[in-house]
Amino acid sequence: TTTTTTTSSLSSFVLAYSSSKAVAGLRFAAANDKSNQLRTITKKSSKSTLHEFRNECAEECLQLADCLGIYLVWTDSAYQCSALADVAGTKDISNANTESYERRLDSLDKPPPPMSEANFAKQYSRIHSAATDGMRFRFVFALNQRVFKYTSIPSSYSELQRQCAAACSLSQECVGLWTAIDGSEAVCHGLAKLGSPRDASLAVSESFQKVST
Repeated sequence: TTTTTTTSSLSSFVLAYSSSKAVAGLRFAAANDKSNQLRTITKKSSKSTLHEFRNECAEECLQLADCLGIYLVWTDSAYQCSALADVAGTKDISNANTESYERRLDSLDKPPPPMSEANFAKQYSRIHSAATDGMRFRFVFALNQRVFKYTSIPSSYSELQRQCAAACSLSQECVGLWTAIDGSEAVCHGLAKLGSPRDASLAVSESFQKVST
């Protein structure tokens, strides 16, 4: 007997935001922007389970080099999913079943652009072996100040930093970056506002300010 192990396409994504009919939440800011939707698929719920449709949608995104995330909306009778080119920013949403997934950096075929596309000055850092706790920007976790968010595996931390630096360099709204390793995940936030320093909470984190050239 031969056993075949199937890897879920959704494993290449991380759930960023969600909402339901009963509980309000957030979604990607441009999720419903037609110009941002690379591909949209719909299916009756009688033809597929929601779990199957999630993976089908994820697979659609993985086939597109420029797809950075997927946005799902569903009712009792139908599912809809869009593959998105831009997952920056958030928007409030209520009275709807939705899920917003970001594509993991390590699932992208194209290598991240070099960090030299913009100049960044390191302002604060914390290393787990340091004697002091270190600092971070105040607005690191403020959703209303987040321009974008990327995630990856810890071994791709340097590539994650380069990807974030390139994204920030192309954004007029982005003024700085915060990168960190949180358990089994590497994280980067592009920030619209930095704020005064605060104690860092994660074992490894770095805060960079974008330098105008």
